[in-house]
Amino acid sequence: MFRKTAQLKIYVLLCIGAFLNITIASAGENHVVIFADFACTDNAAGDPDDCLAVEALKGIPHVNIVAVMTTGGNTQARRAFELGKTLFPDLVVLPGTRPRSKQILPAHYKLASLIKDLGSEVRVLVLSPATDLKKLNAISPDILKTVEQVVFVGVAHLVIHLQCGPGGGHCVI
Repeated sequence: MFRKTAQLKIYVLLCIGAFLNITIASAGENHVVIFADFACTDNAAGDPDDCLAVEALKGIPHVNIVAVMTTGGNTQARRAFELGKTLFPDLVVLPGTRPRSKQILPAHYKLASLIKDLGSEVRVLVLSPATDLKKLNAISPDILKTVEQVVFVGVAHLVIHLQCGPGGGHCVI
């Protein structure tokens, strides 16, 4: 139990740290799209990492969570969506798919439209399997060229920044 708690704290701190870095580095509103696999209540111990990270990010000034797309990972995709809608009724929560699914949903098109409308003002935080991010890229191949930054936070507590830009085409890991 202690190990799981320690890992959870590290994970949440990495998420917050990644976005505190963003808010300090940039002036004005920071529009954020999050991919999460909410599994807060799905087993005896729960797996609240993504739930806590989103809740913590909601409290950071100048961070506007544009949408959260749920995906399967630590739970079923449908259950992650239901949890997201219940826990965050004030956010736009969109249903995603399970890992390795090839299905494209109307929600993928909606999210692509939201990102395109905001353009280079969007930052993406990937807390779950990147299946749905890959689908966004499939339906809109240039979408990652339009966002400011993509941050992957993985289970090994590795944070990878994918720096993109409005100049288009150049993303650096």
